[in-house]
Amino acid sequence: LYLTVDQIIKNAHDAGVEKIVAVAMSSISQERVLEIASRHSEVFASLGIHPEEVKMNEKIEVQLNSITELIKKNKQSICAIGEIGHRLKFEPPVILKTRYR
Repeated sequence: LYLTVDQIIKNAHDAGVEKIVAVAMSSISQERVLEIASRHSEVFASLGIHPEEVKMNEKIEVQLNSITELIKKNKQSICAIGEIGHRLKFEPPVILKTRYR
């Protein structure tokens, strides 16, 4: 029942879609999105981190360094960089300030 990436891209092309932005919000999906973009010239990667992942991830500095390296190595395939998604609940600004430097 699930379509493959190649099938999804073909269906999009058949429907008149010329460019696709593939969004990644974790280290696993970032690698996958970059791999897809390298195989399909019409696909561009968008790399980021979901805000909820920042507060749950004690090794966020490592992840940020990893994203920086991915950006340096894959500039030609990336069209956007930044926060992906939004927080599901609101927190006091004091807490946010310490969490999202």
